[in-house]
Amino acid sequence: MKIVWANAICATIVGLAGGFASYAMIRDQLHTEARAHEEHTIMDAAHIHNRMFEEIASNHQSAANQFRRQYAALDDDTARAVFETSFPRHGDGTRRSRPDLFDGTGVDNGAHVYGVGAFIGREAVGLAEQRALAAAYWVVSSAGPAHHASFDNLYFNNDRDTLIIYAPDRDDQLGFYRETAPADFQFADHEFVSIVTMDANPYARTACTHLTDLLYVEPGSALTIGCHTPVRVNGRQLGAFGTTLDVRAYLDGVLGATADGATTFIINRDGGLVAHPDLWRETHVDRARVDTISARYGLTAIAQSIADNGRQVGLLRAEAGADIVSFAKLSGPDWIVVKRTPQPLTHQRATGLAIGVGLVLACLVLIQLQLISTRPAAASGASAGWAGS
Repeated sequence: MKIVWANAICATIVGLAGGFASYAMIRDQLHTEARAHEEHTIMDAAHIHNRMFEEIASNHQSAANQFRRQYAALDDDTARAVFETSFPRHGDGTRRSRPDLFDGTGVDNGAHVYGVGAFIGREAVGLAEQRALAAAYWVVSSAGPAHHASFDNLYFNNDRDTLIIYAPDRDDQLGFYRETAPADFQFADHEFVSIVTMDANPYARTACTHLTDLLYVEPGSALTIGCHTPVRVNGRQLGAFGTTLDVRAYLDGVLGATADGATTFIINRDGGLVAHPDLWRETHVDRARVDTISARYGLTAIAQSIADNGRQVGLLRAEAGADIVSFAKLSGPDWIVVKRTPQPLTHQRATGLAIGVGLVLACLVLIQLQLISTRPAAASGASAGWAGS
């Protein structure tokens, strides 16, 4: 009996030692597997997220190329005639588009124009700008319908409170720009203008704004981003093509809750908060709320770590058991999707597996010890039986 207890104690000690020794190895292996899974997941997400912005950039580049060809082909008389006919004086010091350009009308070349509105915040427009706006009008009225199945708007704007937009599905039928916007309505200081300047965007890339409100609705009633691509001819910027996106449905998919308890949010390259689940359902977001969330999650440090990492998609270094931080850079809006996945189960799973290893090892040792301890007795019994026969 004493031998059995001694064997059991010895097997238990070996099992415990084996379990403890295997815990760290199992934990690290589980952490490695979890990181590999997160990297694969964020790579798939990056592909999906980037696809929409890549399509916008492609559409804008196509429109810009068409604009340059149209701009080069316009002579002064044609440009003046198109401008005066399409954007008559509104009687309040501004010019607006003709009503039938939205309602639908045939034009001289046989094309049908519809869904177009325009606001020009002054009556006096130089011939060079008239030429640019005439070219932009032709492009917006033709390229907008061509891509309407994917994006419901396309517009051209410059930094002089001028906007020509194709958006036939807007609830107000573009009435704000065509009719009701006050004569002193200005938007040249808005972000969608500043992000495409020569200084801010020297390589003329597509750039997107932060989440914002539509110009023509009350604050808080719509969340949008605008993606814009500069249009330059012979080193001069003549304006930019833009597309506004209502991103609530898009960000619902990005920021929605996940089964693994992960938190997904969007930052810019400097760590500025673009969107976060804690803000998403709020109708008004103030700067203090944004700053609180930024500090809680250390967004500036995360952005710096991502910059140091240098990859477009990847993981940040983390100890086993710590949250896994994965990221994917979105090339269109220059945003970064960041996902923090907690790993509370890594310890539990590693502990469970280590206990299993310890139990198996203890059982094997106990069986081996029992075999060893009973072998001499068996052998002695066999010898005695032979002698008595």
